[in-house]
Amino acid sequence: MSNWQYLKTKTFWAHIGLMLVTFIVFIFLVKVFLNIYTRHGKEIELADYTNKSIKDIQDEKVDIIVIDSIFNEDLPPLTIVNQYPEPGMKVKPGRKVYVTVVSNSYEKVPLPDLTDVTLRAATLQLQAYGFQIGRIEQVPSIGQTVIAIKQNGREIPWGTLLKKGSVVDIVIGSGMQEDIDTLQTNTEDDEQAQIISTVSKRLGI
Repeated sequence: MSNWQYLKTKTFWAHIGLMLVTFIVFIFLVKVFLNIYTRHGKEIELADYTNKSIKDIQDEKVDIIVIDSIFNEDLPPLTIVNQYPEPGMKVKPGRKVYVTVVSNSYEKVPLPDLTDVTLRAATLQLQAYGFQIGRIEQVPSIGQTVIAIKQNGREIPWGTLLKKGSVVDIVIGSGMQEDIDTLQTNTEDDEQAQIISTVSKRLGI
């Protein structure tokens, strides 16, 4: 029997039909499996977890993962301050939700040496270390640079470990160079006047 004649037989078409049925069943099973695996059509609206303690959240529909912590003295430790995905988004059950929480412990940083540093530079450096600027206290001094850093009225030695976010006061010189120059000029004028007066008396002028 030639190939052309075989193509006209019932056996050939029976095999073709069986292959089509097998292929359709395979596609159907794959689709069912994917729907089950991806939970197609089963989405939930993501809740808002911000401003809540991570210890109090019991949501079995999502997997909450802490990826970062920050210092915030205005909120209790372990309070969620940020989440991704954002609240209200449609997600599948079991979705990982990444959150940032308030640190459970206070980080300590050393007080940098700011001797003879200008007020602006000292302010920027202290803020970079995480400190908050309180009062600016001026004391008599020739220069207008930092003399000391205080906390609660007490002078803090350079290098002391302080809580990040602490409020510190800056003690800076008021700048008295002009007053000193004026004082020196007046003193020199008085001395010159006294010398002239003494010489004049001796000469009988």
